[in-house]
Amino acid sequence: MSSMREPLHQPPNPDDLRRVPPTTPACAQVRGWLRDYVDADLEPAQRTLVEQHVHGCRTCAVELGRAEHEVLRLRRLFGACASTPALPAGFAARLVQRLVLDETSLVSKERLAEAAAAAQAKAARAVPGANRADRGRRVLLTPGRVLAAAFMLVVGLLLGTEFFSVVTDVPNGVARLVVLEAHDTFELGRRLVRGDGLGEQESLRLSPGGRARVQWHDPTTKAQPAATMWLQGKGEMRLEAGQPLLLEGNVEITTHREVVIPMADGSRLELGVGTYEVAATAQSEPSWSGLEDPFEAMPRDLHIAVEVKSGASAAIVRSAVGATLVSAGEIGVYSGDSAVQVTAVGGGPVVASERPSMRQPLPNVPPQALLFGQARDRSGAVVPSTEVLLAYASAGLSWPGHGLVGYDGSFVVQTQGAVGLPFAIAMASPAASRTDLGVLAPDVYRLQLNGLHAQFGRHLVFDASIPVRGVVRDLAGSPMAGVDVVPCLVDEWFGCVLPFGGQRTSTDGFGMFTVTRLPAHLPTHQGLVLLLLKDGSAVSALPVPSRGSAMAVRPPFDVTLRPSRQVRLEMLPAFAKVEVFEELPGIGADMGYRKQAVHTDGAGRVLEALVGTGRLWARVSGSQVVRELVLVDAPGPVTYRPAVGTGQSLDALFRDSLALTGTQVFVAGIWRHQRFATAVEAGVADLSVVQPTGLVTEDAQVFGVSAGGPRDGAIVRFLGLTDTNGVIALPYLQETENLVVVAPDGSTAFLSQDKFRAGITSAILAEPGRVLVGQSVRNAHPETHLTLGFVRLDEVLPGLRPQFVRFAGPASDYEVGDVPPGDYRVTIGSATYQVSVPSSGFVVLQ
Repeated sequence: MSSMREPLHQPPNPDDLRRVPPTTPACAQVRGWLRDYVDADLEPAQRTLVEQHVHGCRTCAVELGRAEHEVLRLRRLFGACASTPALPAGFAARLVQRLVLDETSLVSKERLAEAAAAAQAKAARAVPGANRADRGRRVLLTPGRVLAAAFMLVVGLLLGTEFFSVVTDVPNGVARLVVLEAHDTFELGRRLVRGDGLGEQESLRLSPGGRARVQWHDPTTKAQPAATMWLQGKGEMRLEAGQPLLLEGNVEITTHREVVIPMADGSRLELGVGTYEVAATAQSEPSWSGLEDPFEAMPRDLHIAVEVKSGASAAIVRSAVGATLVSAGEIGVYSGDSAVQVTAVGGGPVVASERPSMRQPLPNVPPQALLFGQARDRSGAVVPSTEVLLAYASAGLSWPGHGLVGYDGSFVVQTQGAVGLPFAIAMASPAASRTDLGVLAPDVYRLQLNGLHAQFGRHLVFDASIPVRGVVRDLAGSPMAGVDVVPCLVDEWFGCVLPFGGQRTSTDGFGMFTVTRLPAHLPTHQGLVLLLLKDGSAVSALPVPSRGSAMAVRPPFDVTLRPSRQVRLEMLPAFAKVEVFEELPGIGADMGYRKQAVHTDGAGRVLEALVGTGRLWARVSGSQVVRELVLVDAPGPVTYRPAVGTGQSLDALFRDSLALTGTQVFVAGIWRHQRFATAVEAGVADLSVVQPTGLVTEDAQVFGVSAGGPRDGAIVRFLGLTDTNGVIALPYLQETENLVVVAPDGSTAFLSQDKFRAGITSAILAEPGRVLVGQSVRNAHPETHLTLGFVRLDEVLPGLRPQFVRFAGPASDYEVGDVPPGDYRVTIGSATYQVSVPSSGFVVLQ
């Protein structure tokens, strides 16, 4: 701050406040300081607050630009007036005395005389230099100039005569891109509109066919804006170190003074005052795989063409090649370390083949529908190379989508037309190098629809995942190497099973395994199971606590893998190849199996077959009929034979399944949102979801469930989310579908279709309860960590067979929560108990 005058606070222009009212108290405070900030009349602490605020508030950043422009215009005007010949002696003093002193008495006569003398002395010093610079030029002292000079002199005296002198402590401006026009232009998935601003490290992205006109303000005190830029087609520009870094795309630049434009390949363009057109085309897509710092992938390999349409020449500067000048009417083309090829516009093969779009209008690209989103970790840092798989509804059909998160944390998915319903089903996996983060299990996300485009209503957020460690031994206690460990997501309500193939691992020579990147948080009422697979051993299912729960931190698991049983098969066709299907324990009964082929002898027997502990079925090769194998109650070897009765197809026993690579184990990759309603018909009934207190519940997930799957299991269809009023407009329901509601807090509600059709249109949620493991049960099971298996005894709805696992131990004070109310059989080891869990209460297991 200048020490030669006392700061005079300048309040904001009331018209500006009415035109763009402050939205927050912080905005109101900063808006009152903007003019003082430009004049360097703020204390350091206040200056810091302004700079921090405008970096995050685009509205205030734009208003700061207006204040800067006002001061620059005043300085330029005063500078022009100061270059005129000296006014008659005493003119300034007499004019000020008449205009100010006689009316207001704001300034003392002594101070006024000093200010007038200083102003005249400064003008006298400026004139000789100006005359030497402009010899022979006559400057007319017109009445207009005299009036302007008088006005500026009055303003200068009121604010202090040093206001218009060179100020050395004026803070630099805030670099930004201000949007003047925009079409299909975005920043981190947010659609940009006129008046938006972009700050440091923020990117402006254009979808194919998009266009935008922006002003670039650099952080210097020079005339602003530094340049106006037209961008069109598909491209991206990022503000970096106060300069617009062009990553890709076509841009026309009209400069207002000398500027430097950096390019993403490491080169830079030094431009004078003129109009330039630049095209940057990526030679290859960037790959972030395995990078800790995504910016290490810069610079990008670009093919660049620079046309000087008018004005000063452009200098293309590259560290490996040097500088090359391109004059008006010429185009310079380069890539990599090759020399710049400079040709005249309209002549030479370079313009015709390399850069046709420089002189031709862009083709009429039809608008494309896009879905935007962002991915972050819990700290807010971007997670590049994240793969996003999603499903959405468009034109009454379901469509898959795939996106890859870039270095700025955003992803874009081109959709098959406008998204029809305000939700999408998404799962995501971070880069393989981020072993500290867990994958995101499939879940539903609300979308914001905007014409052709849509945007995720919230970020995809990854959290730290605690690894699961353990050791696998045989019955003799020896470590087992080469055991496949396959993590699976198991749905407690609907029996769905989804294997996480990317997290699959195996035991080492010491029988030890470590599973990383498991979901840190699971969707409501879902759990994790590790399938342990090895030839010659029975399949084992190991439930593990959620990676975000208190029980996640526990000693490594010590698992004993039992060998397969040696059994005899009888009463099968003679000399036949028979396929034996073994149900996998620990997951849904119809969700997976292990298959093996055996051959019978002349008596239709298999004397030695190795099987596990699950139920068995057999099918003669080439036949479609599957028969269950039942245990024969007879002395001697353990023997199975086909059950009496009619056989059935394999589809009636198991869901469609895919083999796990390298094994004969098949697991259904199904999740609860896999089938979803793709349209809502006009005039259908609404369902209201409320809590027992009468409060509505937003974002409750509503499912249609019928008992038409294998073994009369549930067929699940996701119907949608409740809105802010707790209401969902239901699509057409199938004849056998009943309604299941799952709220974000784990509360559940059930409504049979006959009740719904009878006029009951409200679903009342029942809150989950808690179970405390009593001391008597703990005494019976001395293990520190207890695994409790819950099986629902009372029927909820046809097709629903809820069963799930909970964990208790010192970390949770032997209490388990999130248990839907109902009657259960609880298994701990080989012991069983019964318990009735109340809604929103707790019960002691004893």
